[in-house]
Amino acid sequence: MIDSVISFLFRKHTLLCIGGAFLILFGISLFNRYLGSDECWFGEQSYWLLHDGFVRIESMPGILGLSERCYVYHKLFIFMGSAIIAVFGWSVTYFRIASLMFFLLFLSVFVSYMRKNKLLYNKKHIVLAVFLLVVNPMMAMKSFEFRPEIMLMALGFISFYALDNFKKHSGKMIWPIIGGLFAGMAFLTNMNGVAFCVAGFLFLLIAKEYKGLVVYTFTSLVVVSLFFFDLLGEGAWQSFTYQLTKGVNDRINDNVVGNSYGQFIIDKIIRLGKEHERFFWSIKTMFFSALFFLALFSNFKKLKTKYGSMFLYLVLLILSNNIFGSHVAERYIVFYFPFMSLVIALFLTDIIKHKPMIIRTLAIILFVVQIGASFFFISNIISKNHDFVAEHELVFEKIGSPEAKILGPWDLIYNGLEKHRLYSFKTYEYIDHINGDKMTQQQFLAKAHKFKIDFIVLPESMKYDELKSWFADWFVEDNPYYEEYYENEDFKILAKKLK
Repeated sequence: MIDSVISFLFRKHTLLCIGGAFLILFGISLFNRYLGSDECWFGEQSYWLLHDGFVRIESMPGILGLSERCYVYHKLFIFMGSAIIAVFGWSVTYFRIASLMFFLLFLSVFVSYMRKNKLLYNKKHIVLAVFLLVVNPMMAMKSFEFRPEIMLMALGFISFYALDNFKKHSGKMIWPIIGGLFAGMAFLTNMNGVAFCVAGFLFLLIAKEYKGLVVYTFTSLVVVSLFFFDLLGEGAWQSFTYQLTKGVNDRINDNVVGNSYGQFIIDKIIRLGKEHERFFWSIKTMFFSALFFLALFSNFKKLKTKYGSMFLYLVLLILSNNIFGSHVAERYIVFYFPFMSLVIALFLTDIIKHKPMIIRTLAIILFVVQIGASFFFISNIISKNHDFVAEHELVFEKIGSPEAKILGPWDLIYNGLEKHRLYSFKTYEYIDHINGDKMTQQQFLAKAHKFKIDFIVLPESMKYDELKSWFADWFVEDNPYYEEYYENEDFKILAKKLK
């Protein structure tokens, strides 16, 4: 019976029907896709780069000088965002379409890689590997989100493809040049892209391709050096290191050596022991990862011998990302996904003939659960979506004055940043973080008054948000600074009291 299920599931027609149904839901999920806070972070950086010629975050006064100038940012990614605004205008949708375009670019390169290596991968492998990447909770979210992971994945995989081409097929020096170029671009997109730079270096070193290694290293270093173009001015480097080492998130300085090199090394060893957390962080990754590890252990010998280049690069990438990346976080597992999908696809196409019944049964259960998790997650996205632009326009309509200073959820920058003076609750979250304690509501309101805030917008989600618990249940204490001004089911507005 299990073999009949396997035969049915892995038919091209079955996979296309499941994939088609998922893509319909994915298409529906694109409309009014809910906003992530990082989309606001990167969007505002891109906006001020275009308008001021340098990156800053005006909505966060008093935090590390970010409202004056931000030196720690994802350079190539933010420059791309700025270019998008210049050409198409200010909207998160345009940013997200760019991420989707990078995902499609990646898929085309991914398929090209498998077709190029036709002795290793057949049509079944191609269909199954692409299916695993498309019908996937993490990809459903990241491919239409203004974050750098999909761009990084695409650039990093192109780098690997070039180096693999150099090692296997031609030995032409154009390939390590391309590999170094795209690895360097990955670093410029996000400093965690250093994982691709290091993995490529070690890949060529282990292969004893020394000439290619020199060319690759030189090319990647030339590209990486562009990262420092705005750090050469007076005080710029000091500001950069200050913002980097005093980051509001403790994990941002994981790669900064403190007082003890010994402790630094110990911390790195400890973090290696935590790498598994990245794979099993949430429903977005756990079933895909479980299927990957089942495939890895079942097919280890075959992967090591027949698919040595791909497998070696994946191992080097995992180690490099852990050791040189900022911290263990779920989102950076996207770097591994192309290789993980190949490992799984190779395994699944072999299970009928070559694997024990218990392995076959477990593989099918995990495969079906992964599909179910994908449909559950995309449905969850749809359930969270709402017309945030219309909601924000109503907020601004009720406030009226374009000169008023408005404190509220960071989401308000879409699409209000061009016409309104907006400030984010993130400032107050970070003040709490730095102080190691939660402000009371009275302290919060006093701080807002000190920053000369005219209106405070409380979204409905703030009733239950433990991180922003200053206004639990929307209750407003008697205070000398602000009073209730307007309320509907979606938001409440407080206005500064008139003297």
